[in-house]
Amino acid sequence: MDRENPFALKTLPLLILCFSFAFTFCGAGALQQFVIPMLRQRGWMEFRSYLPLIVIYFSFAFFRFFSGLFVKPLGLKTSLLLGSLTYVLFPSAFLFNFPYPLLLFIMFIWGWGAAIYWTAGTVVILTFSREERFGSYSGFLYTSLNVGFAIGVALLGALKALGGEILMFSVALFLSLVGTALFFLLPSPPIPMATLPPKRVANIAFGKAGRLAGFYLFISALALGVMFGSFGEWITTRYGFTYLTFITFIGYAGRIFLAYPGGYIADKWGENLTLTLAFLISAFGLGLALLWTSPFTLSFASLTLGSQMSIVPIVSTALIGRRFPPHIYHLASGAILAWNSLGVAIALLLSASLQSLWKNLPSVLLLFAILFAICAIFSLRKGDEYAH
Repeated sequence: MDRENPFALKTLPLLILCFSFAFTFCGAGALQQFVIPMLRQRGWMEFRSYLPLIVIYFSFAFFRFFSGLFVKPLGLKTSLLLGSLTYVLFPSAFLFNFPYPLLLFIMFIWGWGAAIYWTAGTVVILTFSREERFGSYSGFLYTSLNVGFAIGVALLGALKALGGEILMFSVALFLSLVGTALFFLLPSPPIPMATLPPKRVANIAFGKAGRLAGFYLFISALALGVMFGSFGEWITTRYGFTYLTFITFIGYAGRIFLAYPGGYIADKWGENLTLTLAFLISAFGLGLALLWTSPFTLSFASLTLGSQMSIVPIVSTALIGRRFPPHIYHLASGAILAWNSLGVAIALLLSASLQSLWKNLPSVLLLFAILFAICAIFSLRKGDEYAH
Protein backbone atom coordinates (compact mmCIF):
# COMPACT_ATOMS: atom_id res chain seq x y z
CA MET A 1 0.00 0.00 0.00
CA ASP A 2 2.84 2.34 0.86
CA ARG A 3 4.50 1.63 -2.52
CA GLU A 4 1.26 2.16 -4.43
CA ASN A 5 0.39 5.56 -2.97
CA PRO A 6 2.96 6.75 -0.42
CA PHE A 7 2.01 10.43 -0.84
CA ALA A 8 -1.61 9.79 0.21
CA LEU A 9 -0.48 7.75 3.20
CA LYS A 10 1.70 10.60 4.37
CA THR A 11 -0.68 13.44 3.56
CA LEU A 12 -3.82 12.17 5.33
CA PRO A 13 -2.44 12.02 8.90
CA LEU A 14 -0.75 15.39 8.44
CA LEU A 15 -3.98 17.03 7.26
CA ILE A 16 -6.01 15.52 10.10
CA LEU A 17 -3.38 16.61 12.62
CA CYS A 18 -3.28 20.16 11.25
CA PHE A 19 -7.07 20.61 11.19
CA SER A 20 -7.49 19.14 14.66
CA PHE A 21 -4.84 21.41 16.14
CA ALA A 22 -6.48 24.39 14.42
CA PHE A 23 -9.90 23.70 16.00
CA THR A 24 -8.47 22.87 19.42
CA PHE A 25 -6.45 26.07 19.60
CA CYS A 26 -9.32 28.11 18.17
CA GLY A 27 -11.21 26.99 21.28
CA ALA A 28 -9.32 26.09 24.46
CA GLY A 29 -5.98 27.40 23.21
CA ALA A 30 -7.22 30.90 22.42
CA LEU A 31 -9.26 31.07 25.61
CA GLN A 32 -6.02 31.18 27.63
CA GLN A 33 -5.37 34.72 26.41
CA PHE A 34 -8.46 36.04 28.20
CA VAL A 35 -8.33 34.17 31.49
CA ILE A 36 -5.96 36.37 33.51
CA PRO A 37 -7.35 39.77 32.37
CA MET A 38 -10.88 38.47 32.88
CA LEU A 39 -10.17 37.21 36.40
CA ARG A 40 -8.33 40.43 37.25
CA GLN A 41 -11.40 42.40 36.14
CA ARG A 42 -13.40 40.35 38.63
CA GLY A 43 -11.15 41.73 41.36
CA TRP A 44 -8.98 38.65 41.89
CA MET A 45 -5.44 39.27 43.19
CA GLU A 46 -2.34 38.51 41.11
CA PHE A 47 -1.59 34.99 42.31
CA ARG A 48 -5.20 33.82 42.43
CA SER A 49 -5.82 34.94 38.84
CA TYR A 50 -2.47 33.69 37.48
CA LEU A 51 -2.44 30.37 39.35
CA PRO A 52 -4.72 28.34 37.00
CA LEU A 53 -2.37 28.89 34.06
CA ILE A 54 0.71 28.47 36.26
CA VAL A 55 -0.59 25.06 37.37
CA ILE A 56 -1.26 24.04 33.75
CA TYR A 57 2.23 24.82 32.55
CA PHE A 58 4.14 23.40 35.52
CA SER A 59 2.10 20.20 35.16
CA PHE A 60 2.67 20.31 31.39
CA ALA A 61 6.44 20.65 31.87
CA PHE A 62 6.64 17.81 34.41
CA PHE A 63 4.57 15.33 32.43
CA ARG A 64 6.02 16.36 29.09
CA PHE A 65 9.44 15.20 30.24
CA PHE A 66 8.02 11.69 30.83
CA SER A 67 5.36 11.86 28.10
CA GLY A 68 7.18 9.44 25.82
CA LEU A 69 6.71 6.75 28.46
CA PHE A 70 2.92 7.27 28.19
CA VAL A 71 2.74 7.64 24.41
CA LYS A 72 4.41 4.30 23.65
CA PRO A 73 1.88 2.04 25.45
CA LEU A 74 -1.10 4.23 24.51
CA GLY A 75 -0.15 4.62 20.85
CA LEU A 76 -0.22 7.84 18.82
CA LYS A 77 -3.95 7.91 18.03
CA THR A 78 -5.09 7.20 21.61
CA SER A 79 -2.58 9.71 22.98
CA LEU A 80 -3.91 12.41 20.67
CA LEU A 81 -7.54 11.59 21.54
CA LEU A 82 -6.99 11.56 25.30
CA GLY A 83 -4.78 14.63 25.19
CA SER A 84 -7.25 16.66 23.15
CA LEU A 85 -10.08 15.66 25.51
CA THR A 86 -8.24 17.32 28.39
CA TYR A 87 -8.24 20.56 26.37
CA VAL A 88 -12.05 20.33 26.43
CA LEU A 89 -11.91 20.42 30.24
CA PHE A 90 -10.54 23.97 30.21
CA PRO A 91 -13.59 25.85 28.84
CA SER A 92 -15.86 23.37 30.67
CA ALA A 93 -14.38 24.35 34.05
CA PHE A 94 -15.20 28.02 33.47
CA LEU A 95 -18.54 27.40 31.75
CA PHE A 96 -19.86 25.34 34.67
CA ASN A 97 -18.16 27.55 37.28
CA PHE A 98 -16.13 24.84 39.01
CA PRO A 99 -15.00 25.62 42.59
CA TYR A 100 -11.49 27.03 42.69
CA PRO A 101 -9.76 23.89 44.11
CA LEU A 102 -11.46 21.72 41.46
CA LEU A 103 -10.48 24.24 38.79
CA LEU A 104 -6.82 23.92 39.80
CA PHE A 105 -7.09 20.10 39.75
CA ILE A 106 -8.57 20.24 36.23
CA MET A 107 -5.65 22.44 35.17
CA PHE A 108 -3.24 19.84 36.54
CA ILE A 109 -4.97 17.09 34.53
CA TRP A 110 -4.88 19.26 31.43
CA GLY A 111 -1.10 19.55 31.85
CA TRP A 112 -0.80 15.76 31.62
CA GLY A 113 -3.07 15.62 28.58
CA ALA A 114 -1.26 18.45 26.82
CA ALA A 115 2.03 16.61 27.35
CA ILE A 116 0.98 13.41 25.56
CA TYR A 117 -0.95 15.44 22.95
CA TRP A 118 2.09 17.46 21.90
CA THR A 119 4.52 14.56 22.05
CA ALA A 120 2.31 12.36 19.87
CA GLY A 121 1.73 15.24 17.46
CA THR A 122 5.48 15.85 17.12
CA VAL A 123 6.09 12.16 16.37
CA VAL A 124 3.43 12.22 13.64
CA ILE A 125 5.02 15.28 12.00
CA LEU A 126 8.56 13.86 12.08
CA THR A 127 7.49 10.39 10.97
CA PHE A 128 5.51 11.52 7.93
CA SER A 129 7.96 14.12 6.62
CA ARG A 130 11.33 13.86 4.91
CA GLU A 131 14.50 14.79 6.78
CA GLU A 132 15.28 17.77 4.55
CA ARG A 133 11.76 19.10 5.19
CA PHE A 134 11.49 18.66 8.97
CA GLY A 135 11.41 22.43 9.50
CA SER A 136 8.95 23.07 6.69
CA TYR A 137 6.51 20.34 7.74
CA SER A 138 6.69 21.50 11.35
CA GLY A 139 5.91 24.95 9.93
CA PHE A 140 2.73 23.55 8.33
CA LEU A 141 1.53 22.26 11.70
CA TYR A 142 2.29 25.51 13.51
CA THR A 143 0.69 27.53 10.71
CA SER A 144 -2.53 25.55 11.19
CA LEU A 145 -2.36 25.97 14.94
CA ASN A 146 -1.72 29.69 14.57
CA VAL A 147 -4.63 30.14 12.18
CA GLY A 148 -6.89 28.54 14.77
CA PHE A 149 -5.39 30.55 17.63
CA ALA A 150 -5.71 33.88 15.79
CA ILE A 151 -9.29 33.23 14.70
CA GLY A 152 -10.12 32.04 18.21
CA VAL A 153 -8.75 35.18 19.86
CA ALA A 154 -10.77 37.40 17.52
CA LEU A 155 -13.91 35.26 17.75
CA LEU A 156 -13.91 34.68 21.51
CA GLY A 157 -13.11 38.32 22.22
CA ALA A 158 -16.00 39.42 20.02
CA LEU A 159 -18.36 36.89 21.60
CA LYS A 160 -17.52 38.10 25.09
CA ALA A 161 -18.21 41.69 24.03
CA LEU A 162 -21.49 40.80 22.33
CA GLY A 163 -22.91 37.98 24.47
CA GLY A 164 -20.85 37.72 27.64
CA GLU A 165 -18.63 35.08 29.19
CA ILE A 166 -21.13 32.19 28.96
CA LEU A 167 -21.33 32.47 25.17
CA MET A 168 -17.52 32.73 24.92
CA PHE A 169 -16.98 29.59 27.04
CA SER A 170 -19.67 27.64 25.18
CA VAL A 171 -18.18 28.30 21.75
CA ALA A 172 -14.66 27.52 23.02
CA LEU A 173 -15.96 24.19 24.33
CA PHE A 174 -17.66 23.33 21.02
CA LEU A 175 -14.59 24.14 18.92
CA SER A 176 -12.36 22.05 21.19
CA LEU A 177 -14.75 19.10 20.85
CA VAL A 178 -14.54 19.35 17.04
CA GLY A 179 -10.75 19.16 17.33
CA THR A 180 -11.06 15.97 19.39
CA ALA A 181 -13.59 14.37 17.03
CA LEU A 182 -11.27 14.76 14.04
CA PHE A 183 -8.76 12.38 15.59
CA PHE A 184 -11.22 9.49 15.14
CA LEU A 185 -10.39 9.80 11.41
CA LEU A 186 -6.64 9.45 12.01
CA PRO A 187 -5.14 6.22 10.61
CA SER A 188 -2.93 4.21 12.94
CA PRO A 189 0.10 2.98 11.00
CA PRO A 190 2.54 0.99 13.16
CA ILE A 191 5.43 3.19 14.23
CA PRO A 192 8.25 1.51 16.19
CA MET A 193 8.91 3.26 19.50
CA ALA A 194 11.71 2.21 21.84
CA THR A 195 11.67 2.13 25.62
CA LEU A 196 14.52 3.77 27.53
CA PRO A 197 15.10 4.02 31.29
CA PRO A 198 14.44 7.46 32.87
CA LYS A 199 18.20 8.06 33.22
CA ARG A 200 18.65 7.82 29.44
CA VAL A 201 15.70 10.16 28.90
CA ALA A 202 17.36 12.65 31.25
CA ASN A 203 20.55 12.36 29.19
CA ILE A 204 18.57 13.41 26.14
CA ALA A 205 17.27 16.54 27.87
CA PHE A 206 20.57 17.53 29.46
CA GLY A 207 23.10 16.09 27.02
CA LYS A 208 24.92 18.05 24.32
CA ALA A 209 22.29 17.41 21.66
CA GLY A 210 19.40 18.59 23.81
CA ARG A 211 20.46 21.12 26.41
CA LEU A 212 21.04 24.07 24.07
CA ALA A 213 17.76 23.48 22.23
CA GLY A 214 16.11 23.16 25.64
CA PHE A 215 17.60 26.45 26.78
CA TYR A 216 16.29 28.32 23.73
CA LEU A 217 12.88 26.70 24.09
CA PHE A 218 12.75 27.76 27.71
CA ILE A 219 13.62 31.38 26.92
CA SER A 220 11.34 31.61 23.87
CA ALA A 221 8.41 30.22 25.87
CA LEU A 222 8.71 33.22 28.16
CA ALA A 223 7.12 35.17 25.29
CA LEU A 224 3.89 33.17 25.54
CA GLY A 225 3.84 33.59 29.31
CA VAL A 226 4.34 37.32 28.83
CA MET A 227 1.45 37.47 26.32
CA PHE A 228 -0.89 35.60 28.67
CA GLY A 229 0.25 37.55 31.73
CA SER A 230 1.92 40.96 32.03
CA PHE A 231 1.54 42.06 28.40
CA GLY A 232 -2.15 41.16 28.22
CA GLU A 233 -2.85 42.80 31.55
CA TRP A 234 -0.91 45.94 30.54
CA ILE A 235 -3.08 46.33 27.43
CA THR A 236 -6.29 45.76 29.38
CA THR A 237 -5.30 48.23 32.11
CA ARG A 238 -4.43 51.02 29.64
CA TYR A 239 -6.92 50.51 26.83
CA GLY A 240 -9.57 47.94 27.82
CA PHE A 241 -10.68 44.45 26.82
CA THR A 242 -11.49 45.33 23.20
CA TYR A 243 -7.92 46.49 22.56
CA LEU A 244 -6.64 43.31 24.21
CA THR A 245 -8.55 41.26 21.62
CA PHE A 246 -7.33 43.37 18.70
CA ILE A 247 -3.66 43.71 19.71
CA THR A 248 -3.13 40.07 20.70
CA PHE A 249 -4.94 38.97 17.53
CA ILE A 250 -2.21 40.74 15.53
CA GLY A 251 0.46 38.75 17.36
CA TYR A 252 -1.23 35.40 16.86
CA ALA A 253 -2.21 36.21 13.27
CA GLY A 254 1.39 37.18 12.52
CA ARG A 255 2.46 33.69 13.54
CA ILE A 256 0.45 32.33 10.61
CA PHE A 257 2.77 34.00 8.10
CA LEU A 258 6.00 33.42 10.02
CA ALA A 259 5.74 29.72 10.91
CA TYR A 260 6.52 28.23 7.50
CA PRO A 261 9.22 30.82 6.58
CA GLY A 262 10.87 30.15 9.94
CA GLY A 263 11.01 26.43 9.23
CA TYR A 264 12.25 27.09 5.69
CA ILE A 265 15.08 29.35 6.93
CA ALA A 266 16.07 26.69 9.45
CA ASP A 267 16.21 24.07 6.68
CA LYS A 268 18.19 26.30 4.31
CA TRP A 269 20.49 28.42 6.47
CA GLY A 270 20.62 26.69 9.82
CA GLU A 271 18.92 26.91 13.17
CA ASN A 272 21.26 29.47 14.75
CA LEU A 273 20.44 32.26 12.27
CA THR A 274 16.72 31.61 12.68
CA LEU A 275 16.96 31.73 16.47
CA THR A 276 18.98 34.95 16.43
CA LEU A 277 16.41 36.70 14.24
CA ALA A 278 13.49 35.49 16.38
CA PHE A 279 15.00 36.68 19.67
CA LEU A 280 16.27 39.96 18.24
CA ILE A 281 12.98 41.16 16.77
CA SER A 282 11.02 40.26 19.92
CA ALA A 283 13.47 42.22 22.11
CA PHE A 284 13.22 45.19 19.73
CA GLY A 285 9.41 45.09 19.56
CA LEU A 286 8.93 44.89 23.32
CA GLY A 287 11.54 47.60 23.92
CA LEU A 288 9.89 49.95 21.42
CA ALA A 289 6.49 49.53 23.09
CA LEU A 290 8.04 50.38 26.45
CA LEU A 291 9.72 53.54 25.10
CA TRP A 292 6.66 54.76 23.21
CA THR A 293 3.44 53.15 24.40
CA SER A 294 0.55 53.31 21.96
CA PRO A 295 -1.85 50.82 20.37
CA PHE A 296 0.42 50.82 17.30
CA THR A 297 3.64 49.97 19.15
CA LEU A 298 1.85 47.45 21.35
CA SER A 299 0.52 45.79 18.19
CA PHE A 300 4.05 45.67 16.77
CA ALA A 301 5.36 44.20 20.05
CA SER A 302 2.59 41.60 19.92
CA LEU A 303 3.63 40.70 16.38
CA THR A 304 7.30 40.28 17.34
CA LEU A 305 6.45 38.18 20.41
CA GLY A 306 4.26 36.04 18.19
CA SER A 307 7.10 35.52 15.72
CA GLN A 308 9.37 34.26 18.46
CA MET A 309 6.69 31.92 19.84
CA SER A 310 6.17 30.54 16.35
CA ILE A 311 9.73 30.12 15.10
CA VAL A 312 11.69 28.68 18.03
CA PRO A 313 9.55 25.54 18.62
CA ILE A 314 9.63 24.81 14.87
CA VAL A 315 13.43 25.05 14.81
CA SER A 316 13.66 22.79 17.85
CA THR A 317 11.30 20.21 16.33
CA ALA A 318 13.48 20.12 13.20
CA LEU A 319 16.55 19.74 15.39
CA ILE A 320 14.99 16.73 17.16
CA GLY A 321 14.28 15.12 13.79
CA ARG A 322 17.88 15.59 12.65
CA ARG A 323 19.69 14.72 15.88
CA PHE A 324 17.77 11.64 17.07
CA PRO A 325 16.75 8.32 15.44
CA PRO A 326 13.03 7.82 14.64
CA HIS A 327 12.46 5.08 17.25
CA ILE A 328 13.08 7.58 20.09
CA TYR A 329 11.30 10.63 18.62
CA HIS A 330 8.62 10.25 21.31
CA LEU A 331 11.22 10.33 24.09
CA ALA A 332 13.39 13.09 22.61
CA SER A 333 10.47 15.41 21.84
CA GLY A 334 9.02 14.98 25.32
CA ALA A 335 12.33 15.49 27.12
CA ILE A 336 13.49 18.50 25.10
CA LEU A 337 10.18 20.26 24.49
CA ALA A 338 9.42 20.07 28.22
CA TRP A 339 11.67 23.12 28.51
CA ASN A 340 9.13 25.06 26.45
CA SER A 341 6.30 24.34 28.88
CA LEU A 342 8.52 25.19 31.83
CA GLY A 343 9.35 28.56 30.26
CA VAL A 344 5.66 29.52 30.05
CA ALA A 345 5.12 28.52 33.68
CA ILE A 346 8.15 30.47 34.89
CA ALA A 347 7.11 33.56 32.90
CA LEU A 348 3.63 33.48 34.44
CA LEU A 349 5.08 32.99 37.92
CA LEU A 350 7.58 35.81 37.41
CA SER A 351 4.89 38.11 36.04
CA ALA A 352 2.65 37.53 39.04
CA SER A 353 5.52 37.76 41.57
CA LEU A 354 7.24 40.83 40.14
CA GLN A 355 3.99 42.64 39.51
CA SER A 356 2.96 42.03 43.10
CA LEU A 357 6.40 43.17 44.31
CA TRP A 358 7.11 46.11 41.97
CA LYS A 359 3.53 47.24 41.17
CA ASN A 360 4.92 48.26 37.76
CA LEU A 361 4.06 46.26 34.64
CA PRO A 362 6.51 48.10 32.29
CA SER A 363 9.44 47.18 34.57
CA VAL A 364 8.45 43.51 34.39
CA LEU A 365 8.26 43.67 30.60
CA LEU A 366 11.64 45.46 30.39
CA LEU A 367 13.25 42.52 32.17
CA PHE A 368 11.90 40.12 29.54
CA ALA A 369 13.05 42.39 26.67
CA ILE A 370 16.60 42.33 28.06
CA LEU A 371 16.51 38.54 28.35
CA PHE A 372 15.45 38.17 24.72
CA ALA A 373 18.25 40.50 23.56
CA ILE A 374 20.86 38.49 25.46
CA CYS A 375 19.57 35.28 23.86
CA ALA A 376 19.83 36.82 20.39
CA ILE A 377 23.55 37.45 20.96
CA PHE A 378 24.11 34.08 22.61
CA SER A 379 22.39 32.10 19.84
CA LEU A 380 24.54 33.80 17.18
CA ARG A 381 27.74 32.95 19.02
CA LYS A 382 26.65 29.35 19.50
CA GLY A 383 26.01 28.77 15.81
CA ASP A 384 28.68 26.07 15.59
CA GLU A 385 26.64 23.77 17.82
CA TYR A 386 23.70 24.06 15.45
CA ALA A 387 25.61 23.54 12.25
CA HIS A 388 24.31 20.70 10.06
